[in-house]
Amino acid sequence: MTRWYYRKSGGIYLYPKTRHLYLHTKENLLCDVNDIEPKGALKQFPNASDANEQRSLLAMRQLSLLRWVMRSDLDIQTEPYFKKLSPMERQLLDHCKIEYSEAPPEGSWQIRPTKPPVT
Repeated sequence: MTRWYYRKSGGIYLYPKTRHLYLHTKENLLCDVNDIEPKGALKQFPNASDANEQRSLLAMRQLSLLRWVMRSDLDIQTEPYFKKLSPMERQLLDHCKIEYSEAPPEGSWQIRPTKPPVT
């Protein structure tokens, strides 16, 4: 992830809110299990066999969330891979100040643009 972030046209050009989510997600991959944010995020996987499996499942969901937000930055409006956001994912988006709205089940998801105004 670090190589991707610093390569030409890589993550260094992320919009600030998306960059915050990227760095937060990356930190969760590297930090001690007790330091994972949001607190209690691993508890959303009670059927996992151990903390490593919980962390793996969390990483998949958070990286999927990151891809969804990055697509939104490119004006590609899609649904997240996991159709329903968990309370912890909502908390993470709120923490990163990424505004989103859910339409009814038959509608589509939207993330409010994070792009700065064109001057």
